[in-house]
Amino acid sequence: MTINKALLKYGYSKFSLEILEYCEPSKCIDREQYYLDLLKPEYNILPIAGSSFGFLHSEETKKRMSEARLGIKFTDDTKIKLSEANKGKNNPLFGKTHSEETKNKISVANLGKTRSEETKAKLKEAKKGNQNRLGKIHSEETKVKLSEAKKGKPRPFGSGRPSQQISVVDISKNETICYSSICEAARALSCAPGTIRYFFKNPLAKPYKDRFIFKKS
Repeated sequence: MTINKALLKYGYSKFSLEILEYCEPSKCIDREQYYLDLLKPEYNILPIAGSSFGFLHSEETKKRMSEARLGIKFTDDTKIKLSEANKGKNNPLFGKTHSEETKNKISVANLGKTRSEETKAKLKEAKKGNQNRLGKIHSEETKVKLSEAKKGKPRPFGSGRPSQQISVVDISKNETICYSSICEAARALSCAPGTIRYFFKNPLAKPYKDRFIFKKS
């Protein structure tokens, strides 16, 4: 829009289009950044090549974008097509892994976030009827057979994770509660086990919710 407005204001004859350099496609971003730093073009609102960093929408544009998103509902058929289109190599995150720093930032950003009662109710309803088994429910006879088959079988060596007893110090009440495992403590505090593990990996982090300190028993 910046260039468009300038063309309308000063006229097309005041502008020209020139090719600065020919290069391999794999080097386009690097060369673009080179010329951005060298020429510092006044009409280029994105100072970093290949990134939208630095671009700010106007308040009017933000409002229109927000209004445009409201009321948009995809049909089940469209949802399936979008899901299929983003599977495997078509997914933008295919083959990519977050660095430990990024994982920690995501974990910290999610600390203290709790689901609303409405969301909890919807999740509960969605799980009714054994949704994870796509509507399949074992008969009582099958349940008995599965139970009998598992009896007396030792757990494979190295499987599972041994429970870690931990203590949770509530600095606001000056009291300590011991739990038999991280999962048990996480359920008591309504948080994810990964949240507690994050604090064990980062002992210098401030207390969880500015209140709880975790210690291994």
